[in-house]
Amino acid sequence: MLAAALAALLVAGAAGCGADPSESDGKVTLTLAYPSDPNAQAKLDTLVREYQKSNPDVSVEYVFIPFTSWSDYITKVKTMVAADNAPDLLRLAVEGIRQFVDDDLAMPFDDYAAQHGEYVTSLGLDQVHPKIQAPFTIDGKTYGYAFDWNNVVMHVNTALFKEAGVAMPTKDWTKDDFLNAARMLTKTVNGQQQYGFMVPNDYFLTTGFLYSNNASVLNDDMTKATINQPNAVDVVEFMHDLVHTYKVSPVPGPNVDAGRLFMAGKLAMYPAGRWPVAGYAQNNFTTFDVQYLPKFQTQTVAFGTGAFPVLKTSKHPQEAQRFAMWLSASEYAQKTFLATDSIPSRRDVMAAVTTVSPPANGAIFPDSADTAKAIQAPAQYTDVSTIVVKALSEVYSNQKTAQEALDQAAKDIDRALGD
Repeated sequence: MLAAALAALLVAGAAGCGADPSESDGKVTLTLAYPSDPNAQAKLDTLVREYQKSNPDVSVEYVFIPFTSWSDYITKVKTMVAADNAPDLLRLAVEGIRQFVDDDLAMPFDDYAAQHGEYVTSLGLDQVHPKIQAPFTIDGKTYGYAFDWNNVVMHVNTALFKEAGVAMPTKDWTKDDFLNAARMLTKTVNGQQQYGFMVPNDYFLTTGFLYSNNASVLNDDMTKATINQPNAVDVVEFMHDLVHTYKVSPVPGPNVDAGRLFMAGKLAMYPAGRWPVAGYAQNNFTTFDVQYLPKFQTQTVAFGTGAFPVLKTSKHPQEAQRFAMWLSASEYAQKTFLATDSIPSRRDVMAAVTTVSPPANGAIFPDSADTAKAIQAPAQYTDVSTIVVKALSEVYSNQKTAQEALDQAAKDIDRALGD
């Protein structure tokens, strides 16, 4: 049923995309799976039209998959594969690439790149930042080229800071500076509750705070859970206290939209990447800035990255890889698609895109590329992230202490990694 429903979501991507499935006219139709986004089709249409100028025999159809999390998205794509209805290529983040490689679903690009060196050079693939690219290079093989990335930073409502007379955070602000600001910015205004901060309860954003305290979900080679170690427990206990002791954050949950509260003037700070900037622009919201997360023990910046892997089941692997490389690395694709979205992966495009409009401190998006640390995403990411989110929810809803929840999470994660 799921596969049939997803297949029904196919949408023609550009002029000529409704090619005869038999392809007897010599044209190739590629299918691209992409997370649902109200603006995705228009942006993809623009890219496909540009690509077809030099590749007129290639048309593209899209499968827009309803998106709630990368774990859910990955599961849906794998359901399509199991139903023999797989796309040729797909939008995928670091959260899923090892799982696709481990399941022998992703196709390496190395042979195609070696055979088409001139094309690689013309695209500017050498401009893709090596650290941002690294998560897609597994066991010496390349399973996609990084298109975009996001780091975990603090979004700050500058109007609320100004109204409360609170100084804007600086790059070297500390955990105590952050807590003091959050407390000063939490108050009732005209009968409406205003919060200083929104505690994250997802895997990606929580990792940002763990890294800031020299902690992580897993050990360095991602073979064992470390989320119940003291530094990690300290972070989760602090987040619990922000909700229940200091009362500067609402209880996080699926129905609490930090971005909407932020734009409505009911939230002063929350962690995110660059992706909310598109929503700010659509709503003409300009009273915001960004800053690094506060320093706990360090300020190691967490990041995630995305690419367009090609599945081994593709009937047109060369055409799919050529298109995927263009989508990922062409200057046109990065500047057109990422104007108000994530951070481009190309070193020569990052600053040009991220510093031409609000936020004023937008340089911190590209500036952390050299030192940022990728989030941990083992092949069992879907299970691991689900376990972590469950544990966080138990803590923030006062069902368990941080130590209790994270001890159980560590056991469950180790079991998942062993499986």
